[in-house]
Amino acid sequence: MHFWRTIRNLLPPADMDRGGIDGVWPHKQPQFRFVPIGRSVIKNGSFTENDPKKGFAKYWGILKRGGKNTVEILKGSRNNAKFHKGGLIYQHFALLNAGSRQKGHQIDVTITAKGKGNLLFYINTFIDSKDEFGKTKRTPVKREKYTRNVKLTEKETQYKFSFDLIPQEQCYIYLRSDDCTVFNVSGAATEKNITQHPVRK
Repeated sequence: MHFWRTIRNLLPPADMDRGGIDGVWPHKQPQFRFVPIGRSVIKNGSFTENDPKKGFAKYWGILKRGGKNTVEILKGSRNNAKFHKGGLIYQHFALLNAGSRQKGHQIDVTITAKGKGNLLFYINTFIDSKDEFGKTKRTPVKREKYTRNVKLTEKETQYKFSFDLIPQEQCYIYLRSDDCTVFNVSGAATEKNITQHPVRK
């Protein structure tokens, strides 16, 4: 989504002015605002909200080495996540339906990034249930491993990933890189009639 405004009836010498509300020109499409089609599943995908206790973006988990974050937030007109060697961040989301209405979902994730190395994207999924004592039991979901390793370029690019979740399946997404700048992570869920994953024999 992109907003473009035109202002008229200004005082001379210029009687008109135009520009993007976000300070983004029309030809810079990767910098447009993201509007997920479907149910949004990623929180703080533009890294604008900070968690002071964690020293990183709110809602995101981060790998630390030697007490230091492997990814840092660089602030500016657009915040971004700068990955250093072994950098890794992750986020959890759950699409739990109340009552008997059980549906699976297709998840579409778009990551806007650039860099000199690779970006590894993968997921970890599970289903929580209660045992006879009321304690939560976490069971990994049997499914084909979903891992994508993309080669980055020094030009800001959108990378798209898509996978399915069965009813009650919760998910962690992971982003790992040694040299990468991530500008935005967005994700949308659309309902899908799927009750189990095909498992490779």
